[in-house]
Amino acid sequence: MKHHLQIQEFDGSDAAYETWCAISNAVDPDHIHTAQELKQWDMQREPRIRYGKWFGIVEGEAVGVVEYSQMVWAYHPQKFSAYLGVLPEKQGAGIGKLLFEHLMAAIAPLDPITVRCNIRADWARSARFVADRGFQEDFREWESRLNVRAFDPAPFAALRDKPKAHGIVIKTAGQLQAEDPGFARKLWELDQEASHDIPTPETFTPLSFETYHRMVLEDPNFLKDGFFVALDGETGEYAGLSVLWRREADDHLETGFTGVRRKYRRMGIAMALKLRAVEYARSVGCPVIRTDNATTNRPMLSINEALGFEKQPVRISLAKTFAPDASSHAQPDA
Repeated sequence: MKHHLQIQEFDGSDAAYETWCAISNAVDPDHIHTAQELKQWDMQREPRIRYGKWFGIVEGEAVGVVEYSQMVWAYHPQKFSAYLGVLPEKQGAGIGKLLFEHLMAAIAPLDPITVRCNIRADWARSARFVADRGFQEDFREWESRLNVRAFDPAPFAALRDKPKAHGIVIKTAGQLQAEDPGFARKLWELDQEASHDIPTPETFTPLSFETYHRMVLEDPNFLKDGFFVALDGETGEYAGLSVLWRREADDHLETGFTGVRRKYRRMGIAMALKLRAVEYARSVGCPVIRTDNATTNRPMLSINEALGFEKQPVRISLAKTFAPDASSHAQPDA
């Protein structure tokens, strides 16, 4: 049954975030968030990042959402990520089609090169929807989960302390904030250097120090005692990190990033950092740690597999590529 759809711009009110959150959680109940988390993410955006958000309204009820945003981690003024969701009981009635058409009209003046979206591999309706609209798969990642309460640390005792033989010391962000006046900038430098080696579907663009500070150290879900940094005991250089984040909607913990500078690799640092993170999770009674890895990231997948992380359904990243608009790229007369 087709419905008359009204498009309503997102007004940024608390009520709007609550409604958006209810719809997105219904669409993907395995990855739930709170309205406050969604609001926080919007507030963290750099001023240069362009984005738009709308509700689909049927008979006065919000039944779908759609948004676009430029990507802070892969910034390009003509590349966008998009999200579209329709309440499960309202799907199949043409609502998603109309929301998508509105999205395309909204970004058309920005002369897009690509628009990127993400679906789960077993979402057959979503797969047909994006394929029919010209999206093509170019990247896959697994979410993996560790049953913390069932984890046995005994077999990993030697690996936990292996980096000590190379002069590596592991401390928490809380310890370093108290001890090292240069903590924030050293952490930012480490993160940006290591992030270049994360497999991603788009070219990584470094964050400014100010943006990193706001998105990481000022985030209300930052856990200073669940954020681990490996240091060179001789030089004080930050060598690697592994980060756990609080989730507001449940009692699980989320792995934000595990990375090691190239010159410090093959010392067992990543494994040792992950083990410290599991210790922290156990100490606070966390039942599950979640993490995401590209299916091509064999080094990190190997560590997670060894620790007992179990893979969830694959997530697929797809991109819709637009033909260049000759009129917007006209060359000057010779």
